[in-house]
Amino acid sequence: MLARVRGVWQEVLDRVAVVRPILKSCLIEGTPVSFEEGVLRIEFPEERAYHCDSLDHAGNKGLVKRVLCERLGHEVNVRFALVPKAAGAEAAGRPAAPRKEIQNIKKNPLIQSALEMFKAQVVDVKR
Repeated sequence: MLARVRGVWQEVLDRVAVVRPILKSCLIEGTPVSFEEGVLRIEFPEERAYHCDSLDHAGNKGLVKRVLCERLGHEVNVRFALVPKAAGAEAAGRPAAPRKEIQNIKKNPLIQSALEMFKAQVVDVKR
């Protein structure tokens, strides 16, 4: 069943994006890793905790479940989980921004304003 989920994963992402585009950006950070007893486990690297937490809200989780059910043709439950990064290993093939770099970015007044306005947090820095 996990292979089937992975086979329709892009369709799931695209359908979620039609309904709530911001959720796709959260969901894309996770990886379907297991399907047992009707529960799909989607794991997120620990530095993507915000994405995992956002998806775990009832309405967001319900949308993901509904789209999965549509694509798979039967009831599916979803569990989102954080996975600690192994020492020296980079999660999901993406290196995390160094803590110092994130702290430097947060000192920018424009960034501070955006973080306050959207009640957000810096989770990664891309250059």
